[in-house]
Amino acid sequence: MNPLDKEEKIIFYIDGARFLPDNVSITKVIVRILDSKCKEQYKQVEKLADFDSTFRNQVYKMKLEMQVKFLKPTSIAYIKIETFDQGTSGQA
Repeated sequence: MNPLDKEEKIIFYIDGARFLPDNVSITKVIVRILDSKCKEQYKQVEKLADFDSTFRNQVYKMKLEMQVKFLKPTSIAYIKIETFDQGTSGQA
């Protein structure tokens, strides 16, 4: 039994981030696909939050599709949200 056909796709939807701290002003979501040895299997994808979203509820409307044939069985998705905080001098 083959769980995934090589022509199938894996799709990630990242709609947004909710309940962020009050001092967050700008956010960016970063998605990386890594194998078990932390080598990239797919190019890193970044997306800034929509400018019409609120500070505490950032909206990304991000869709990432990838072919299964490019992935190893040990691949993992590493999803990170970077923030720029008001009142500080850098990223959190």
